[in-house]
Amino acid sequence: MGQISSINFKKSIPINTEHNDRTLAPNYLIDKEKGAECNRNAEQARELKNQIINEAKETYQNQVKQKFQAKSFEWSAVVNIKPDTTMQDLENLAKHFNDKYGFQCYQIAIHRDEGHKNTQGEIEINQHAHLEFIMLDKKTGKTNFKMRDFSRQKMREIQTEVAEILQMERGKDKRLTGAKRIEPRKYAQLKEQEKAAIKETKIKVAKQIKELKTELEAEILSKAEIKEQFEAFRKENAGQGLAKEFFRELSDEKKKQLQEPSYTQDELKAYFTELLEKHTSKKKGIFSEKEIIDYEKIIQEQQQTISDLNTKNDNLKQITNKSIEFIDQTVKNDLNAKFDLLKQQNEIQLNEQLEKRKNELEYELIQEKNQVTINRINLEHQIDRTVEAEKQAKQKEQDYIHRRQELTQSSLIQELTNSYEARLKAEQENQAKLEEQNENLKLDNERLRMLNEFAMEMKEKAEQELKEIKKRLQNITEAVERAVKGSWQIVYDRSAYGFKSAHIKLKEFFNKEPQEQERIINSNIQAHKDIETEKEQTTKKERKGPVRSY
Repeated sequence: MGQISSINFKKSIPINTEHNDRTLAPNYLIDKEKGAECNRNAEQARELKNQIINEAKETYQNQVKQKFQAKSFEWSAVVNIKPDTTMQDLENLAKHFNDKYGFQCYQIAIHRDEGHKNTQGEIEINQHAHLEFIMLDKKTGKTNFKMRDFSRQKMREIQTEVAEILQMERGKDKRLTGAKRIEPRKYAQLKEQEKAAIKETKIKVAKQIKELKTELEAEILSKAEIKEQFEAFRKENAGQGLAKEFFRELSDEKKKQLQEPSYTQDELKAYFTELLEKHTSKKKGIFSEKEIIDYEKIIQEQQQTISDLNTKNDNLKQITNKSIEFIDQTVKNDLNAKFDLLKQQNEIQLNEQLEKRKNELEYELIQEKNQVTINRINLEHQIDRTVEAEKQAKQKEQDYIHRRQELTQSSLIQELTNSYEARLKAEQENQAKLEEQNENLKLDNERLRMLNEFAMEMKEKAEQELKEIKKRLQNITEAVERAVKGSWQIVYDRSAYGFKSAHIKLKEFFNKEPQEQERIINSNIQAHKDIETEKEQTTKKERKGPVRSY
């Protein structure tokens, strides 16, 4: 299966259906060509949602004989998917939720146009889907999804069910990993910030410990080092009367290590010693006792060399630890500066995006209002012309009737009468057409009114989106401030951890909730104070000296 499954529920917001079918497309889309796949567009989804809610209200009132009381029953679910996940797979998942839990789904959307670019500039798509639910029971009309009723164990079971239905790998229990969910866009931003900070820190540290690394032996020897030492050992023992089996075994081990190195410096020297002892012991009875004693002397010299190297290695490690403490302080200062810079950059970028989006929405709203005003003016002019034409037609009709009454029965007068009647009929037909046009204009006026209402609704949605962007900006700012504050307080005892462990502690700290981060910082501050207090007390006791007895 490979991909990790995950489902997370959160309360719906009014624009979810438009976001899902991209009627309101966000400005952070990474691949607009792939777009979104929906089983229902926003209008169809709203109709089905309202139908489900109305039926639930009617059922509740018929059974309970009270006014409908449920409020928090609109929920959205975000689901991780595979690149080959289909709409039918998600329909099956929605059916499972409906059959087992009574969750009624009114819209499903597959999004493959969101993600971020990594440090190499490659696009990493965030494969996910949205399921919009009404959490009202069909039989009772009551809310069937309350967080107090869905324990953590129940939510873990739901995660397992989702993995099985979508044929994906079940995610690790967060009780073991300590992982917290982060929204995809925020995760992408934090990931890029983390990569940039790590890259800068690595460059800084690499420059400062370059000289130390040249003196320390690597824990696992490289292929080049293994090849060099095997060759030196072979040449050293060539012509010493050793059997071919010795060199064949040495060659086999060399090939094995060049494919996958696993020896440290000490382990390699121990292997050489063991191999030499193994094959020199077989020479008793073939070579003289003097030759064996010479090899034992060589072994002793090599063991002494190993001992000297170990002593040197220990000394270098002590030097390295002291250097790392100095580097750690430098890195901490650099990280503080980087976080301040990232904070400023995030604020500037988000403010620019916020201002740009605000200007776009204001411009669209102004354009919409102008168009509505123009259409209304044209409609009013058309109505005025229609009313004036009706007045003129009625006046002509009255004139024709008056003239006909004044005419005599002569043939000439009769001919004129017929002519007037024909013209009157034509005017009546024209009046009927004008009345029909008037009705059409009324319909156009109604459409313009609805368009104006839609424009106002779009304005409200835009204002809501601006509020959300401001809230995200505030959350990111607070997270960065906590990160800067906690960068030197999350590990209160530097001597108990190496550089790598301290970095891991820092990374774990950033993955925790804001309340947990504050708790860790306060706890470590208190730990620092306790340690300082204990040191002061110890110093005072040492100064006073031992108590004399008389």
